Formats: sequence, structure tokens, C-alpha cells
Amino acid sequence: RGATAVVGGRRVDAPARPAAVVDATGAGDCFAAGYLWGWLAGAGPDACLAYGNLCGAAAAGSLGGYAGAPTADELRAAAGQTVPLD
Repeated sequence: RGATAVVGGRRVDAPARPAAVVDATGAGDCFAAGYLWGWLAGAGPDACLAYGNLCGAAAAGSLGGYAGAPTADELRAAAGQTVPLD
């Protein structure tokens, strides 16, 4: 149903990404990785949740814990945004 974060007393909601679920193993870990990837890049909580949802959905679409997890370039393309990491 999506994800919610509370940052600085503000609640932020992000809708779930459509996913053809094959295996949910690791989807939560991949969500956390996507959220933290955005956070470390300086993105706001809205974008961080979107990155997390993208990663979690991608991971759930493949067999195994992280086989479907996107690369940084794939994540940027899927999000339609550019978040600098360098």
C-alpha cells in the first residue's frame, strides 16, 4: 500500500509501485537501500520514499534477495530524476 515516513514532525506518504511479485525475499532490505541511497545523496523524504518503493518493487519482481535490485543508473532512470552521488 506504499510507505510512510515521519521526518521533522512531518508525515510523508508515497504510493506503492506496481510489481509482479515473484519473491518478496529481500524486498524490505532493498527498500531500505533505495531510501538510504536517496538520503545520502541529499534527496528529501518524498524522493527517498519513492526510491525505496522503486527498489523494493524491483527486488520483489525477481527470484532471490536482491537479483532484481536496480543499479544507480537504472534507479535514476526509473525515478525520472537525477540525484548526484559524486
